[in-house]
Amino acid sequence: MRLSATLCGGQGWGNKLFAEFENHVKAAGAEEVGLTTNSYQAPEFYLKLGYKLTGEKPAPHPRVPDNIHYSYCKKL
Repeated sequence: MRLSATLCGGQGWGNKLFAEFENHVKAAGAEEVGLTTNSYQAPEFYLKLGYKLTGEKPAPHPRVPDNIHYSYCKKL
């Protein structure tokens, strides 16, 4: 799923979406959440939500040759 920063940026929708998701998976028994993203997809957003960076590697993309692929993890 992707939320457009143009349409939703700064309104808290991303925070609300992740809070709901984390509550749901925690209630289902999950103790940790992992995710991946790219440098052109606002990776700093996940740090603000408490996710810890667990890995990064170059991942060139035709439109973003200097792209970096990031992995994150958060204990619930």
